[in-house]
Amino acid sequence: MRYCMLFCCLAGAVSLGCGKSSGPEEARGIPAKLDNSEDSATPQDELALHHGLAGRTNYGTGPEVRLDAITLTAPATWKRTKPGSSYYLAEFALPHVEKDTTDGRLMISVGSGSIESNIDVFKGEFDAASENVKQEQKEIAGLQVTFVNVSGAYTSQHGQSAVAGTQPGYRMILAVIPIGEQLHFVKAVGPQQTIAAHVEAINTFVRSVQLRDADVEMSEAAPGTGTEVHVKPLTFTAPATWKRTKPRSSLVQVEFAIPHADKDTVDGRLTVSVVAGTVKDNVDRWKGQFVGTIDSRKQEEVEVGGLKATLVDFAGTFGERAGMVAPVVNRPDYRMIAAIIPLSDQLYVIKAVGPRQTISANVKAINSFLGSVRRDD
Repeated sequence: MRYCMLFCCLAGAVSLGCGKSSGPEEARGIPAKLDNSEDSATPQDELALHHGLAGRTNYGTGPEVRLDAITLTAPATWKRTKPGSSYYLAEFALPHVEKDTTDGRLMISVGSGSIESNIDVFKGEFDAASENVKQEQKEIAGLQVTFVNVSGAYTSQHGQSAVAGTQPGYRMILAVIPIGEQLHFVKAVGPQQTIAAHVEAINTFVRSVQLRDADVEMSEAAPGTGTEVHVKPLTFTAPATWKRTKPRSSLVQVEFAIPHADKDTVDGRLTVSVVAGTVKDNVDRWKGQFVGTIDSRKQEEVEVGGLKATLVDFAGTFGERAGMVAPVVNRPDYRMIAAIIPLSDQLYVIKAVGPRQTISANVKAINSFLGSVRRDD
């Protein structure tokens, strides 16, 4: 009966009156250069939801910072603080020296794009007349880490823990750690004397980096026509007519092209990703990706493969972004069908987006993919 409700809901044949309905900080810097093309969410929202800042703040406790790919260990003298911005995954206060009155800050974030384009953004946080810009590369734990050192007037202040306004006599030490298609940023910024007093500790923190095993497994290493895909601990089976493609974003674990309907010229996209935060956070973000009034807005709690899920079905003008530095392109008459499956403190998201006729023509196939889910552990 629950499967029937799911399929009928996607086809638009059943009222959702009994279902539950759910009704960024603006920043310059790193996120403006990230190439997260999953959809048109702001980089801050996407990173926060993907890495769990919207729903959990634990990337380890105390000195240890545990990210998906790496672990870092901070000196015991540093104080772990709540990140002052939504796109920082962890933050520490660096105790100020006697002549300074403001602590330094060390922040960890994750993004993608090229190393140089991101570094240019970091440099741009300082006044153009800033001096002593140095850049070098070192090998640490088998990884090629790029270090950047900038001194001058710091003009880019983000978040509640940041000091407002331009700060003269500041210094930034940045380490960019590339792992696969992702870049991990360790950024220390503060008064020059305070940062200078912590140089050895900052270097020790970066040198503490250790690789972790990936949490996500995929049945195919290369794009192609795939049927069975594994995103621990879930397995899905896709229709043979869908083409497995390379994910456009580093935040997506699995992606398929959904064949377009006769009258459409663009294929739909179905993506599988693992995020954190709350169901409402994600649903509200998706609503925000539609421009103006959403023509069709449905939400329901269902069960798939013995697992509870939240199902949404939206239609209208979709704000699509080809890349994080690309402008938003409005796509009229688009439709989104998405399911969120919560497991532990993570959310498994299956999302189909494309021209309305194309998505409507593939409702049965999307149902089949959702209904195929099984938990392996």
